[in-house]
Amino acid sequence: MSIRIDRDKCDGCGLCAKICPGNLIRMEGEGKNRKAVMAYPDECWGCMSCVKVCPHQAIEYYLGEDIGGKGGTLQAKVNRKAIEWTACQKGCLLEKIITSREASNKY
Repeated sequence: MSIRIDRDKCDGCGLCAKICPGNLIRMEGEGKNRKAVMAYPDECWGCMSCVKVCPHQAIEYYLGEDIGGKGGTLQAKVNRKAIEWTACQKGCLLEKIITSREASNKY
């Protein structure tokens, strides 16, 4: 699995489930207990759509050792013009990178 959902930060808005191109995230529970969960973690290909859309930074993307991440995670904080990527490892900040939203979707 390439993402992890922090149930304590998730407010149950469902944006991640709506945007997931593989329909791999589902909503469980009712009312205040409604939370996002990975329904099919082995099928996640790491597109990071859910990471970018989460308004509470409740979803982290794993940076595996095979891509140089040494087991760290990546979170995104999005505003109208930029995406602020935060890389962490074992709770410690490794790097912050800010990218333009407009330029990041040109491919």
